[in-house]
Amino acid sequence: MSNPNFNKTAFHVLALITSTALFTYSVAVKSDLFLQTLSLVVLALSAVGVFRHIDKNERNMAQFLACIAHDDFSTTITNRAADKNHLSLAKAQKIITEKLQQLKAEKSIQHEYLHLVIEHVETALICFDQSNNVEMINNAAKKLLKATFIPSLKKISSIDPALAKAMTEIHTGEQVLAKTTLDSEPIQIMLTANEFTLLQNQYKLISLQNVKMVLDEKEIESWQKLIRVINHEIINSMTPIVSLSRYVATFLTDKSKVKKITDANSAEFYTLKRSIDTIHLRSQGLVNFISAYRGLNRVHRYAFTAIDVAAFFQRLSILLDEKLRQKNIIFQTQTTKSGATVLADEGSLEQVVINLIYNAMESLQETTAPRIVLEYCLNRHGKALIQVTDNGSGIKQEYIDNIFTPFFSTKERSSGIGLSVSRQLARLNNASLTVKSQENCGSTFTLTFHASGK
Repeated sequence: MSNPNFNKTAFHVLALITSTALFTYSVAVKSDLFLQTLSLVVLALSAVGVFRHIDKNERNMAQFLACIAHDDFSTTITNRAADKNHLSLAKAQKIITEKLQQLKAEKSIQHEYLHLVIEHVETALICFDQSNNVEMINNAAKKLLKATFIPSLKKISSIDPALAKAMTEIHTGEQVLAKTTLDSEPIQIMLTANEFTLLQNQYKLISLQNVKMVLDEKEIESWQKLIRVINHEIINSMTPIVSLSRYVATFLTDKSKVKKITDANSAEFYTLKRSIDTIHLRSQGLVNFISAYRGLNRVHRYAFTAIDVAAFFQRLSILLDEKLRQKNIIFQTQTTKSGATVLADEGSLEQVVINLIYNAMESLQETTAPRIVLEYCLNRHGKALIQVTDNGSGIKQEYIDNIFTPFFSTKERSSGIGLSVSRQLARLNNASLTVKSQENCGSTFTLTFHASGK
């Protein structure tokens, strides 16, 4: 099937060529004036026809592109369809507009889906540009900040200037804890930022989390654990005291038995003395328990110094060498970086590491080839780690969440405050103490230092 638009173009071009040739011929042979004039007129009309045809196509295409630029996918197609000479162009334009309509619809659906997801997440999110104009804010952020309309950071600055300043100064990968007061309620907000560029415009996406509620829940949970442990310890001590004191009271009301206690070799004397001794021991145990509890609050802050890790490990090896040899435990130290240091208080850090090594020793009592590894390394974030790893009995999974709780212990003769104090000392040294363990395979206690050494 022929293309009308192409046929019309070919006709104008052919007429232009023919009239040009006729005019050239008439001039060359010096024909009469009429033939020259006729050929010149045909040449002019053909040239005008070609130029008008080209101009019309250009205007049609310009109009089509302008409609596309303004998201108008109907006007151009309708006009072109009425022109039989432009049916092919109309069909091509129709295919393009349908594809663009489809892409626009898909983009709109994706945008709506993303908007719904952002609105339904519980984490508060705010995105603003380099001019501090808010481009996106979800309902969780409005609820957290107790504001329904936040067009820019100026609005947040009117709520709390310190919070707005923290949001402008935070950078990608950083976490900042901001303290603020909203509606006379003090809260703590953890800020996390991610900076990115779209269409040559810079944006910053910030997540805000009210950690006060989380901290309150953790505090309540810790108190509940502590109360359970204290209750367990007191009940364990008071039950035999109550029982034995009742027995002694009953014993002393029996005159026949009272007469016999004058004889130090009598069974009655022995029974009474053993009961009183037991009451004394359990009472002393309660006193020691209370003293240990009071000792938890006597941990003080220390001066930080740069501790040479290699020298620190060597000193611990000398200090523990005899005890390790007595138990036939292989003790190894490893450092992945020469000249490494950690920023901490040397005395309290030594106390923590020694306590961790002693715990490792106790877990190796039934291990055939006992081994402890004291290692320094860096994690993927570049933070310094000191790890104590053993191949001992490990820790049961049901105990993992409680081993740092004061007075909790899986050992019969333990106050249960060693790991709790160790964690407190670690925190005072700007470090965290965590554990990974698998029963019958061993444990790894890790000190992660948040202050930079070198």
